[in-house]
Amino acid sequence: MTHSEHRGYLALAGALFASLVGAALLMLPRLRAELALDTGPAAEPPATVPPAPEDGEPADPDLGDAPAEPVPAASAAASEPASPPGPPPCPEGMLFVEGRYCPFVAHRCLEHVPEDPSLAGKPHVRDRRCLRFADEALCQGRPSDLRFCIDRYEYPNLAGTKPAVLVDYRQARAACAAEGKRLCHEDEWMLGCEGAEGYPYPHGTVRVPGVCNVDGKVYSPDRRALATPALVSGELERIDGRVPSGSAPRCMSPFGVLDMSGNVAEWVHLRGGRPAGPPFESSVAGGGWGPNEATCRALDTDEPPSFKAPEVGFRCCRDADGGKPARRLWPNGTSLPRRRTLPARSTAPADTGVAAPGGSAPARPLADEVP
Repeated sequence: MTHSEHRGYLALAGALFASLVGAALLMLPRLRAELALDTGPAAEPPATVPPAPEDGEPADPDLGDAPAEPVPAASAAASEPASPPGPPPCPEGMLFVEGRYCPFVAHRCLEHVPEDPSLAGKPHVRDRRCLRFADEALCQGRPSDLRFCIDRYEYPNLAGTKPAVLVDYRQARAACAAEGKRLCHEDEWMLGCEGAEGYPYPHGTVRVPGVCNVDGKVYSPDRRALATPALVSGELERIDGRVPSGSAPRCMSPFGVLDMSGNVAEWVHLRGGRPAGPPFESSVAGGGWGPNEATCRALDTDEPPSFKAPEVGFRCCRDADGGKPARRLWPNGTSLPRRRTLPARSTAPADTGVAAPGGSAPARPLADEVP
């Protein structure tokens, strides 16, 4: 092969190689697409098609689009911060009470307290002391829904302190007002004592000795000494049957309120009562440490506002926060259950689970309560 022929072959080979390289460059985008080498965004997956209805089952004309995939709980919690809990409905030291109040509740006594010789001339006291009530109760009248706060203890609402006594109705009302509170209305006091179940005693249906400070010895007071500032403290110490608030932890209502049976009777404001004649708006509820009825419905409406006694004190209430009304009456003619069975509860359990001051213990509604 001559030198010129050799140079011709080299030129032809170079031209062929250049054409092959050009063709490869032209095919490169297609190769990248076929080999999924494209780095652009991935295509959206096809929408899920709902299954067709089975044979014979008509399609639901109100069925909308399929709901979106639910957000996992962890993701939702991470994206939306939890809202802080609202303020409690009652200030510290008070308990929240909410429930339906029946204006007339009658309990049937199955067994009275044994005869007490000291009450031989007081049948009105002797015959009202019941040892054990029936589990069923009669409930009638126009009900109301109540929502309020009540002091856990008798005034001054301090554990370990004896309750205040020898105060009249007006003094008690002024003391509550000084704390931004008011005297309890009689229906509030009764609901706070008996609970939504309507127990005759705050701790149940049985008058268990030693649970509440009641049926203690009573000494005849020297009224002159009680009216003399220099002698009143000594005379009160002689006849005193009070115990410090919190000394009877089992004497607790379903809402967690203590000493509503016994210790001291308590001033309440009677709705519809009169300022100058019985039934007085200045009424006394609960009973003191001596032999008395001591039920949640015990109410003395014969005491004028000026009355004072060594066994009469008070506790305070106030409207609960939250915007709801403190009292809502049901319409006239509302049908109420005539009888119901109370849950078994003779004494408060040792571990009550009552909320700290400012909270509330849960109330158990009646099974046949009006909805």
